Amino acid sequence: MCLLAVLYRIVPGYPIVLAANRDEQLDRQGAAPAVWEGLCTFCAPKDPRAGGTWIGCNNYETVVAITNRRVSSFDQTRRSRGLLCSDVLAAAFPSEAAKVLRNATIQDRYNGFNLFCAGPTQGFVARYEGRLVFEDLKPGVHVQGNGDLNDETSWKVRHARNLLQKVDLNNVSSLITDLKIICADHEAPASAADALCIHGDGIATLSSTIIALADNPAKSVYLHAQGSPCTTPYADYSRLLRSILVRAKWAGND
Repeated sequence: MCLLAVLYRIVPGYPIVLAANRDEQLDRQGAAPAVWEGLCTFCAPKDPRAGGTWIGCNNYETVVAITNRRVSSFDQTRRSRGLLCSDVLAAAFPSEAAKVLRNATIQDRYNGFNLFCAGPTQGFVARYEGRLVFEDLKPGVHVQGNGDLNDETSWKVRHARNLLQKVDLNNVSSLITDLKIICADHEAPASAADALCIHGDGIATLSSTIIALADNPAKSVYLHAQGSPCTTPYADYSRLLRSILVRAKWAGND
């Protein structure tokens, strides 16, 4: 199960702080974050199989991430959810992203997904299983897995939320260190597949991303581990992210 842990508008000076683990088939390794040019420029890793992405941030400080929903069947003929994620990243702001998402699900069919989209002042989570349902994102601690947002029936979601409740919101440096530790956590009640960082024969945690968007874009942070977060050091892509942020460029910090 993929993991998206979000601290939304509760960290002083950083309206969006998130950590995401990508759990995928072992033969579906991703490419490291890069700048994607388009209607909106955005910074994101790439899925080499379908050409889309699962997480990114565009030049207007809108962050988008997608996780699969648990479904009884999978239709390979449907359009890639990663391509949908990259489509939404090309919308400047969450309000525009919602329109792109609505139109996309009218034009094409997708397997079930959860899509997180947030900027510094507004955000939403959408879930889709043949029908699109939106939920406004409120300030607080949020965890998205393969079910509903903050799904209390999921041990993995509850465990991640409990760990997030213990972090120091007033010290961004220690907060990021704690997020790395959380992403590498192997605790599980029974099956190792319930851990935040998993190591399976078919599916494993293939990468991990931490994004902290600051009120001052020149202080924004983008870290990415292209491999299991328990064994792979996070590389710093902060300068790459800052290079596309519009307000950072206005301030001469590109």
